[in-house]
Amino acid sequence: MLLAGGFPLVSAAVVVVLISLYLKWLRVLKSINVLPSLKLKWYNFLGHMTVLYFGRILPSDTYISPHIRDFDILCGYSQLYSSNGLSFIWFTFLEVTVCKADIVEVFLNNSKEIKKGWHYEMLRPWLGNGLLLR
Repeated sequence: MLLAGGFPLVSAAVVVVLISLYLKWLRVLKSINVLPSLKLKWYNFLGHMTVLYFGRILPSDTYISPHIRDFDILCGYSQLYSSNGLSFIWFTFLEVTVCKADIVEVFLNNSKEIKKGWHYEMLRPWLGNGLLLR
């Protein structure tokens, strides 16, 4: 049971958390919008997922599976920015796509930047610290 006046305190805490999340989003947005890509605005909390959403709701005279439409949209998006050699797409996480060998070389020559993704950690108990998980 909330104490008298507890509701405004909880409301204020929720507002503070939402503001801090929004400010964090703006910092992330500022840093990723320097990469060549479809620029995200302050209100694109879902990232590039809105591109797929609008591709799904557009009327079509033939039935095409939504997954094939998504793939087609992503291939077109990739084609738009492949000439730059580097682009990003944001769904629930940031994915940077590198398309040119000289840019890949920068990453591969720097041992600090070569880290396995978080999903490799699920394999560690099974495979140990072998060549795949170094």
